[in-house]
Amino acid sequence: MNPYWLDPCSLFFDRQSLQIAARPTVDAMKPESLRRSLPTNLAENNTGKLPEWKTKIVDGRPFLDRNMLLQNVCRQFFCYPLTYAHENGRPHEGAFLQNFGVEKIVKVPAEIKAADVIRNAIIDGTIAPGSRITEGQLSEELELSRATIRSALQQLATEGLMSLKRYAGWSVASLSSTDVWELYTVRSSMERLSALLVAKSIDPRSTSVLKKALGHLEKQCDGGSWSKIAEADFKFHKTIVELAGNQRLIAQYASIESQIRMYIRSVDSLLFEPATIVSQHEAIAGAIMSGDAIKASELAEAHNLVDGERLAKHLAAQEFEATLRSATGKATSSKQSTSL
Repeated sequence: MNPYWLDPCSLFFDRQSLQIAARPTVDAMKPESLRRSLPTNLAENNTGKLPEWKTKIVDGRPFLDRNMLLQNVCRQFFCYPLTYAHENGRPHEGAFLQNFGVEKIVKVPAEIKAADVIRNAIIDGTIAPGSRITEGQLSEELELSRATIRSALQQLATEGLMSLKRYAGWSVASLSSTDVWELYTVRSSMERLSALLVAKSIDPRSTSVLKKALGHLEKQCDGGSWSKIAEADFKFHKTIVELAGNQRLIAQYASIESQIRMYIRSVDSLLFEPATIVSQHEAIAGAIMSGDAIKASELAEAHNLVDGERLAKHLAAQEFEATLRSATGKATSSKQSTSL
């Protein structure tokens, strides 16, 4: 965009379009007209004086580019959102609500929104592992078409959170001891490498980002629910992976992200003491921020292996008990049928 060459008094406020306009002529408007064009709040807040436009003198002429106009004029002197005009009179797009700090609305397909809702419900335990889900039930509750729900469930199936069995329908995945073993061995290698890479290239920006993630985890451990602690825990580890800057590593981690979130929630629920979770992650963060790559990688790997083995053993014991109960039930049923 080319800058305007203009006199400060060539600026005026258009009440109808709520924009400041600028004409590249020296005598476009007189100071008195400009004063009458400005909102009444200028007189209240700034004693009715004309603003002293911040211009640069270049080649003996006042110079004011569009960025200076927006930053040094609109936001200083007006209480409601303004834009400034282009040479063709059209307002600068997107400035109206942005001056209020309002974020733009991002259009997201319905199936993605539905997948987000169902995914979060599965990960935080609202929908229990092993639960059967029907497309009709979700379609009615979420007020979406069955086709949209089917698309969302298929996406969750690719993430390992749902499974579709013929004649049985959709069911929520549950982590077995084998699933946990596969997850913690793969995850430990990814996070070991990530911690190593980040520690080797640690800088002030990475340190700040990591401290923020650790602080959020500490805050949730200080009084948050288990689901919030688990999410903060996951975000801490994901932050390290992202700081590593290896796009292929980030993509591989993202492919099992949903399963990792389920895994972390299960692991954290076994620790019982949030203080234990904080101390584990403080040690990893401290090693990374100090630049000790070897220590950071070893701590990251050990953290995954120890917690993973604990969860795998816990699930294996539950699976053994379930198998034993099933076998006992079958034996009892067999005896009853024989006696008859």
